[in-house]
Amino acid sequence: MGGETVKKIITVRTSDPNAKETSLTIEGRVKPVAEFSAKVIRLTGTPDQPVSVMVTITPAAENPFKITSVTAESGENIAYTLEEKKHGRICFYELRVSNKKKEKGWYQDKLKILTDSAISKSFTLPVLGMIR
Repeated sequence: MGGETVKKIITVRTSDPNAKETSLTIEGRVKPVAEFSAKVIRLTGTPDQPVSVMVTITPAAENPFKITSVTAESGENIAYTLEEKKHGRICFYELRVSNKKKEKGWYQDKLKILTDSAISKSFTLPVLGMIR
């Protein structure tokens, strides 16, 4: 999703007999492609109460995109809806994720978000549920 510093070390092999291998270090900050109000969706509650979380997804100005679909890896214990919103000229999305589990226990799932961007074609948001 970006926003962190990445460091990579690359080994280069050469034909130079005095330096057959050398290491190159590349380090830099990856620009975020979108702002997420949560990077992990946590659904915690009891079986008798509704439990849901709203996640706001705002594409970066340098990488405007449309979300084309959202799918759950399993979907057995969660429901979700996506709404496109605008605030002035800024487009953003509200993703509401709700618990469907009716008995005590925990679960995990993943939401795969597809976009029309050539830079960031997809994102994955983990979902963790704890129903007590």
